[in-house]
Amino acid sequence: MSRVDTTAGYDLVVAADWLPIVDDGTRVCWRDRAGGIARGLGEQVAARRGAWVGRDNAGTLAEGPVGSLWLHPVRLDAQLSHDYHSGHCVRTLAALAHGCGPVEYHSSWRNAYRTVNHRFAATIARLAAPDASVWIHDHHLQLVPAALRLARPDLRIGFFLHGLFPPVEAFMRQPMRRELLGGLLGADLIGFQQAYSARNFLDLVADFGGLRRGDAAVQVGPRTVAVRTAPSSVEAASIAALAADAAVRQRAAEIRASLGNPSRVLLSVGRTDPAEGVEPLIDAYACLLAGGRLDAADTVLVHLSTCGDEADTDHAEGLDRIHRKVAQVNGEFARVGRPVVHELGQDTGQPERVAFYLAADAFIALPLRQGMTLTAKEYLAARTDDTGRLVLSEFTGAAHDLPEALVVNPYDADAVADAICAATRSARAPSTAIRQMRERVGRHDLAAWADGFLDALAAPPAPPTRRPGPLADEMSS
Repeated sequence: MSRVDTTAGYDLVVAADWLPIVDDGTRVCWRDRAGGIARGLGEQVAARRGAWVGRDNAGTLAEGPVGSLWLHPVRLDAQLSHDYHSGHCVRTLAALAHGCGPVEYHSSWRNAYRTVNHRFAATIARLAAPDASVWIHDHHLQLVPAALRLARPDLRIGFFLHGLFPPVEAFMRQPMRRELLGGLLGADLIGFQQAYSARNFLDLVADFGGLRRGDAAVQVGPRTVAVRTAPSSVEAASIAALAADAAVRQRAAEIRASLGNPSRVLLSVGRTDPAEGVEPLIDAYACLLAGGRLDAADTVLVHLSTCGDEADTDHAEGLDRIHRKVAQVNGEFARVGRPVVHELGQDTGQPERVAFYLAADAFIALPLRQGMTLTAKEYLAARTDDTGRLVLSEFTGAAHDLPEALVVNPYDADAVADAICAATRSARAPSTAIRQMRERVGRHDLAAWADGFLDALAAPPAPPTRRPGPLADEMSS
């Protein structure tokens, strides 16, 4: 990509595979994603009068301002979007990182990924003011930092991975491994949800990239690339406000009544991706009912799907398995008109999710591998009376942020069952653990996360103490 000479533009440009604004056919509104990250981060960018570059396959949004936020939709035709997103992003990169299901490699998908990443880089280069900050999000755009640096070496470039970074031996299977590593090293700051992912990246830099690195930095030729663990969060204050809203609380009571006013309501919220761990949860719940540790007459499990993004259409097979499991458990334990498992496939907005959080006695999230379970933080922010209980998989970043939760190995069915039983025993009594976690989420909310990352991006990184290795010049070119 040729260099761009720009004399005007935006001091902050954010780029992601998605846009924070959608046109739902009746109005232009904030996209509702779990954790409120679309609205929260979009408002942060708008407050700085920045621009947002994102994919818009629907073609319903025009380039231009929405309030103080400038949107630039990147248009992709159907085939390019499929090969890039549903192909390489979902079935190659995400499948490899999460380790759930087969990983597919196709040259046509890789070519589409390159095309889309360079299209994003060209757009950012055009929009960014001299010496602007650019914040690039997630595995969809890993080639953008290096491509953008070639065009605009004046920019401060940050990259944040919302999911997981795979171990070295898994990353090395990729035909694009050198391109992807070189693409990421075009950034000035690389952020990860978990220390585990940061360590994987730094190991890769040393073992494969031939670069010398410290504990939080990599030397790439004359440049220092900072590496930071920065767990993302939620809009805690807005969730707490919804939890106090009379209409939302009334809706929570209606939900509980519609379930038959059971003694215990267990709630799971997540996508249909097999890595979400919904199937192990249903299996553990069925064992508890079969063993009499939970009473089918007064216990209900609700799984609320957050399948609003097209990526979830790629997990139709997993959704079918969930439907079959739900039908099997209900067939064995339900009474007429009283299912013991409710699988709600429609996506809901944040007010409805908060109503479900209030209606539930315990929230259970058992992802097999996940960068951060933002719905767990939403649940805590909603429990302003400090009641309820939280069961978390140890394989999500949220478990590191919320150690007071009942943390379990989702592959250990007995441990999961014990944790669910423990969560139901005193869920309606205020808990010191819930209060501590809720207060922590409130202090380290989405705004604090965004401010912290952008402040770190603006600060000059400290170089590693060791000299660069023999491939440093190659990686920086």
